[in-house]
Amino acid sequence: MRNIIILILCFYSQSILAHKTSDSYLNIVTSNQHNSITWSIAVIDLEVAVGLDMDADNRITWAEVINRRSAIEAYVLSRFSLYHMKDQQKHICAVDNESLLVDDKRDGSYLVFNLATPCLNDLAVNDFILEYQLLFDIDSNHRGLILIESEESTITRVASPKNHIFKVQNSNVSVMLILYDYVLEGIWHILIGLDHILFLLALLLPAVLLYKDGLWQRRENIRSCLLPILKIVTAFTVAHSVTLTLSVLEIVQLPPQLVETIIAITVLLTCLHSIKPVLQDSMWQIAFFFGLIHGFGFANVLLDLGLAETALLVSLLGFNVGVEIGQLFIVCVFMVFATVVHRYWWYRTIIFKGGISATAALSCIWIIERMLNYEILVI
Repeated sequence: MRNIIILILCFYSQSILAHKTSDSYLNIVTSNQHNSITWSIAVIDLEVAVGLDMDADNRITWAEVINRRSAIEAYVLSRFSLYHMKDQQKHICAVDNESLLVDDKRDGSYLVFNLATPCLNDLAVNDFILEYQLLFDIDSNHRGLILIESEESTITRVASPKNHIFKVQNSNVSVMLILYDYVLEGIWHILIGLDHILFLLALLLPAVLLYKDGLWQRRENIRSCLLPILKIVTAFTVAHSVTLTLSVLEIVQLPPQLVETIIAITVLLTCLHSIKPVLQDSMWQIAFFFGLIHGFGFANVLLDLGLAETALLVSLLGFNVGVEIGQLFIVCVFMVFATVVHRYWWYRTIIFKGGISATAALSCIWIIERMLNYEILVI
């Protein structure tokens, strides 16, 4: 047990309080009439990479950005490479930045780089190779959301430390390849989303117990544990899938900071209900109701990508499938563990009560941080 706890703490040591991962948005348009490359990178990420807040007042002004423009552009351009192969040799395209703008997205301010290259006019007729290396040496959780539009197709890819080299080609890319990318990202997103995991565990920890006469008691057999777990997982899956879809399709949307704050509140309320349930056999109802809120949280990673309808649907499907796979992995690990040890007194005293109490305390910190947009605890 001690080794498991240490492993979990190590896994989350870089991002235990952060729900949304670091993202950038690279858009490449290739056609006979218009070619462009724009790259939107979060100001907060560039602050970490380059250092923008020169007066250390926790505010980054446009004057500070302009003052550090040379350093910013040098860093960004060194993380972007575009080339094509000819006669088995790499022909690298020189890349420069023409202008620097600011764009406010759902999760904060971004600097927008309009990249220029002599190869730009050839992108519509020749295949090029793109290498993406932004922030990977600083933040292994960073993801580059890449949109490549041509007259024939719209392609979306996700750059990660292990998958950062892509073909920019004037032909259709397999839908299955796009689907595969987003399945992996869905799995990754839930595995690093500590608030989602703790919410799920706060629902599951009491599922193998029975609340009777004001006390939590062990269930008699494994079969009696499986039905409550199945109901909870099904309710949570259905709920967050609905709002994830509605949000990404821009049918219903909520401000990201509000969503993240409410998610933290749902974790706290679930913990309080787990300690002393108001209604018997109501965990699946809580999973469904609060799962609707968590779906908006899952959607945040996709909302700013600006995909064409076909690519959006494929990405949405892949991401949602990935989330379910990651969730199923967590549930299976819990079931193997809990159905074996729930019969022992220390499960109810240490694992259940201790875990719920620690999760409740952490959720209180999250609530304060997300309401005030201020970091209290750094791990």
